[in-house]
Amino acid sequence: MFMPSPAVAKFRVCLLWHCLFIAAVYTQNFTIPSNWQSTVSSTKSQFSKAQCEQLASGGAETIAGFIDVDTGSISVLDAITTAGLAAVLTLQDYYSGNQTWKDQVLQEILGKYSAMHPTYSDGAQYGTWSPDTLHFGLAAYYAYRAYNDSTALQLAVTNWELAYADFMTAQRAQAGTFPGASNFTSNCSAKSVGGVFTRPPMGMNAEMSTDSSGMMISLSGYLYNATRNATYLETAELGATFMQSNAYHPGNPIPAGINASDCTIQDPNIFSWNTGLYIQGMAVLASITGNTSYSNILNDLVGLAGNASWTSTEDGHMTEYFPSSSAPAPFNAYKGVYIRALAEVIRLNPGSAMAEFIQAYIISQLHAVTQSAYTAGTNFYSTDWNGPPATGFDALGSIAALDVLNPAFALSSFSVTGSSSATTASSMPSTSGTLTTSASPDSGSRHGTTSSSVGGIVGGVVGGMAGCTLLVLAMLCVRRYKRQGLNVSHARPSQTAPSRKRLHATSPEPYMLEHPGIVRVTKGGTGAIDGTTFVGSASGPSRWAGESTTSSRTLPEATGGDPRDMEATLSDFVNRIQRLRAMVYTMPRHTSDEQPPQYTD
Repeated sequence: MFMPSPAVAKFRVCLLWHCLFIAAVYTQNFTIPSNWQSTVSSTKSQFSKAQCEQLASGGAETIAGFIDVDTGSISVLDAITTAGLAAVLTLQDYYSGNQTWKDQVLQEILGKYSAMHPTYSDGAQYGTWSPDTLHFGLAAYYAYRAYNDSTALQLAVTNWELAYADFMTAQRAQAGTFPGASNFTSNCSAKSVGGVFTRPPMGMNAEMSTDSSGMMISLSGYLYNATRNATYLETAELGATFMQSNAYHPGNPIPAGINASDCTIQDPNIFSWNTGLYIQGMAVLASITGNTSYSNILNDLVGLAGNASWTSTEDGHMTEYFPSSSAPAPFNAYKGVYIRALAEVIRLNPGSAMAEFIQAYIISQLHAVTQSAYTAGTNFYSTDWNGPPATGFDALGSIAALDVLNPAFALSSFSVTGSSSATTASSMPSTSGTLTTSASPDSGSRHGTTSSSVGGIVGGVVGGMAGCTLLVLAMLCVRRYKRQGLNVSHARPSQTAPSRKRLHATSPEPYMLEHPGIVRVTKGGTGAIDGTTFVGSASGPSRWAGESTTSSRTLPEATGGDPRDMEATLSDFVNRIQRLRAMVYTMPRHTSDEQPPQYTD
């Protein structure tokens, strides 16, 4: 009787575990809470895609008219919301394929920031506050992606370098020193590697902000895609390790800050944007590496939207609000950062159950913005998405609203005719069709059944069957090697085969395979939605302006390891599993689950 060696037996256990893991991942459910369903349904029936475009264009036209050409900002905006202004205008062009706001973004907002280093309403000096620096870095990258502008890419790189001065590298942690620090010591140096200080630490004031960490992961990933500089990817993965070790706890949102002195939570406040920016970082990093640990965190945190403290259990509206007379009033625009991050998850995971769940969430926010924050006959929006409407122009409210209106017109869930029973025309590369809900709001259950659950079940069956097929094939291969008298090596991969890292650039495409004509706003133009007149609607031809990055480069193939090396064989099997998973979700990912590389200065 053939008795497998311990190595072969261990290998079989590993293969079986991966087989079962595939089934578990693909049956993960993103059900739409039943109490959102009436909100989503009524909003989809009320707004067509063209009407969403009109609202987004009108809002952008109005806020652009308030930009001070001398500062590239609006008087009430701080650095983060000024960067947000650049982001929402840029993303509107990116989703539509136009360059309507190119001059305002590149010359006025980012140009003035880069050349003049103005002090915004928060009073922070240029480069001294890492969240400010990284928000502008991301806005610059979005501009590069939308307009293929090299100066925007250079600004993104410059701001990454500024933020990197606040980044805890392995070498700095080992040396126990940090540039610009004063009386700072840490008893958790190794655990702090990958964190980003809000500003250089002084004594016990040594906060590493989680929003900065999330943005450092995202920006590093984006710049890696654009330049193929491995330092960016190493930085992103160190940042991910820091967050997973210090700030992430499954099933819970992300706290605001970590104290680098002892790696405990320094700022326990829970805000939507800290979680959102980490979500975006995980989405970007997962799309590059294919590492399932990043994907699992992403799935967990996205699923929190349904029961987060900032989401109403009644209708799914975001409830985060700060009194306009208080110091944190600018935070009212930051909830848009959360939506902006979720929209990026859709772009990187098109057609997935997770994407459909996010679409429903964004549609719920569209309902809130248009029904409670919008002032009829204007393009004014309140910062409170649960009302009352704005009594005049509010720059913070407009920026936050555009973070909802922009992805809303790019989603595939809206009826062409405006009828709730009309078939929706998908403009996203989705294999699962349009979002549908089958459970009525008063059915008694909290969560209704959606098409996303069907996709999850189908994916689970396909993934599980294919994984088990590969299991059998792999066992046959191992037995063949055994019969040929080949010895199985237990050496570490570094001793037997080159690294098998294969990287996939983030897809540069916007949401749409095809897109309707963007509404080019004519000042003073009007339109109507459901009998309500609003300012700034017009029509015009559309133009495709896809992102131009280095993502079209041919990446090196993964090198083949020695077939006698069991770990190399297992790595190859994992690669095949991940390719299969990518096929199910229509996203090609070709890499093994590797530990983040250690970075040294």
